[in-house]
Amino acid sequence: MDWIKVSIFTTSEGIEPLSGRLYQLGITGLEIEDEKDFKDFLENNKQYWDYVDDELIKEKEGETEVIAYVSLIRAVSLHHWRVRNQQGSLRQRSQSRKQKNCLVN
Repeated sequence: MDWIKVSIFTTSEGIEPLSGRLYQLGITGLEIEDEKDFKDFLENNKQYWDYVDDELIKEKEGETEVIAYVSLIRAVSLHHWRVRNQQGSLRQRSQSRKQKNCLVN
C-alpha cells in the first residue's frame, strides 16, 4: 500500500485537539514530536543517562509536529469529501443570499 507522510506543525497545547480531529477522520497512524515532552523526559530520567548527544538535542529542538501517515486511497477519499463539503457550503451560502434578497425586495 502507498502511504503519504503529512507533517502538521502546531503547539504543545494543540497536539490533543489536532490528534482527536485526525482520529475522527479515520487517520490513526500518528507520530508526535514535541520538544517539551523530550525535555521533560530527559529531566525526569537523569538517573538513566550520563550523557545525551548534542545532535539528538538539536534534532528535537524546534516546533511541535504531528506526523500523520495516510494511505493514498484514504487521502483521495478525504479530498473528495472536502470538495463535496465546500461545494455544499457554497450552495448554502448562495441560497441564503437569494433568500435574503427576496426578503429585502
